Amino acid sequence: MVPRYKLIPSACWRNDYHIRRCVVYIASSYCGTIPTYDALNHNVAKNMLVELLGTSETNSNEELRRNKGAQVRLAWLREVYEQCCIDRSWECAARAYLLHLLGCTIFANKSATWVSVCYLALFKDLDMCGQWAWGAAALTFMYEQLGDACLSETRQLGGFLTIVQV
Repeated sequence: MVPRYKLIPSACWRNDYHIRRCVVYIASSYCGTIPTYDALNHNVAKNMLVELLGTSETNSNEELRRNKGAQVRLAWLREVYEQCCIDRSWECAARAYLLHLLGCTIFANKSATWVSVCYLALFKDLDMCGQWAWGAAALTFMYEQLGDACLSETRQLGGFLTIVQV
């Protein structure tokens, strides 16, 4: 049985470093490994798309330039998924599907139209996916989104909002 921990949030969500560290510690101790990522530059993101999704370099370059960063549109991912299915490249299709799923649910951004390429590294080894603590990752991401929502200039909320309903 997992012990319960009472965490008292501070008045300022954004700067609450210790609670986030405690959530990561608890989740990694009892739930598995926490998925982490690093920010990617254009070349690394392009290489990941080519290697893990089987896209061409020109197609990957166009998509990254269009989005002005290491992120891809969800519509583009659906096209890649369909092409992978036509080519019978099942591992690439699975990665495209899972990355699309993350962009629509757990790590949904405020626009709900793109997903960061950095999450694709989590699917390099598809057998490893079951060992990630996805629930803890979703809660941590949602915690950061709620911190951003506390700012007066913020008008939207990102993240897996079904968690808020529960």
